[in-house]
Amino acid sequence: TTYTNIPAGAVYLARKGDEVTAYNLKCPHLGCAIDYRKNTNDYFCPCHNSTFALDGSITTENSPSPRGMDTMDTKVEEGTVWIRFQQFRPNVPEKIPL
Repeated sequence: TTYTNIPAGAVYLARKGDEVTAYNLKCPHLGCAIDYRKNTNDYFCPCHNSTFALDGSITTENSPSPRGMDTMDTKVEEGTVWIRFQQFRPNVPEKIPL
């Protein structure tokens, strides 16, 4: 089923040149909300103190997160960013859509 123009969840968007990446703001560990920290220019999960770089990769040594931040398919049409929003199974190394 496809639902168009319906808010589905929260994401962080990152743009590099013409490329736009959407990151799910749920931590891949247990699904806690990930915060952006302006002072350290990174993403942070307050539930277990995991940090992620701006590209979504894990930067915390011995992080409990099994993978980096989850990305979703995006496309840009006439200045509008479209995202195929998805949730993913937490606490497994593979990115498995729910």
